[in-house]
Amino acid sequence: MTPRRIHIVGGPGSGKSTLARRVGQRLGIPVHHLDDLYRDGGGTGPIRTPRERDELVERVIRLHAWVTEGVHLGWTDPFIEDADIVVWLDTVGWGSASRRVTRRFIRGGAVGPGRGARVATARGAGSRLLAAAGHVRDLGRSIAESRAYYRSTDGTPGLPETRVATAERLARRDRGLIHCRSDLDVARFLASLS
Repeated sequence: MTPRRIHIVGGPGSGKSTLARRVGQRLGIPVHHLDDLYRDGGGTGPIRTPRERDELVERVIRLHAWVTEGVHLGWTDPFIEDADIVVWLDTVGWGSASRRVTRRFIRGGAVGPGRGARVATARGAGSRLLAAAGHVRDLGRSIAESRAYYRSTDGTPGLPETRVATAERLARRDRGLIHCRSDLDVARFLASLS
């Protein structure tokens, strides 16, 4: 049986978005990025109210088929519970993840709506400098979150997304958990979908 509901979880820079895109293309299933449910416009947009976010989660859950991906825990339990399979990408450590986050930032992946260089260019050099400073702050936050995810040894209060917390959350799942610890595990998972 081909899975129709797939939830991909892992730390920052672990390759969740890339894997979700590949799975979605291979199976012809829409991909939903949890950052888009958590923040209005995704990226660095304003955080949605729990009610708004839960309504969006419920809309996705009601679909016949979906691929979801993200680092978030807690409010994402419906995806963990309803997924045919949950894939935990646990293939990188903090150093590799931070390099990936930085490369994505440099390529422009961290630029959200209305914060791009094109907008700043239209407003002049001062605005470009402010926009660049904002992007550097965003990168610094992303690297700090990455470090906390991979290096935290407990479920730190106020920081629910850690590797330890992910392991604890996924330990409750009694079926269909694929724990990818290497790139070879990821390749095997993708091959299993053919």
